[in-house]
Amino acid sequence: MAISQWMDELLLGIEPFDTEHSVLFRLIDDLNEAMRARLGDVVLDSMLGELENYTQTHFFDEEEFFKKIGYPKKDEHIAEHLKFTNDIAGFRQESFQSQVGLSVKIVTYLREWLKTHIKMKDMDYGQFAKEHGFAS
Repeated sequence: MAISQWMDELLLGIEPFDTEHSVLFRLIDDLNEAMRARLGDVVLDSMLGELENYTQTHFFDEEEFFKKIGYPKKDEHIAEHLKFTNDIAGFRQESFQSQVGLSVKIVTYLREWLKTHIKMKDMDYGQFAKEHGFAS
C-alpha cells in the first residue's frame, strides 16, 4: 500500500526531476512496505543506504541545474539538501542501535519532508526555470 501520496500537484514539469522525485517516493513506499511486513528493522540500514545514494544523485542533478539556470536561491536550497542528507545519515546511525519503532519515525519524516520540500522549494526553482526559458 503506497503511503507517500505521490500526486500530480508535485509535478514540476521538468525532467529528470519529476522522475527522480517519483523514485524517491517509491523508495519511501518500499521502506514502509518492509516495515508493514515486520522487516523494517532487518532492512532499514540497507534501504536507507539506497535512499541516501539516490538522494545524493538527485541533489547533485538539481544543484547542477541551479548553476545552469542561475537560480538565485541555490545556496538556501543546497543547505536544505545538506540537512536532509545529514538527517538520513543520522537515521542510519540510529538504525544500528535497533531502536524499536524507528522505521515508523523515519518513513513519516521522509514522506513529509519530501512533499513539503517539493511543494515549497522545488516548485520555486521550477517556476524560475520556466520564467527564464529553461523549462516549458
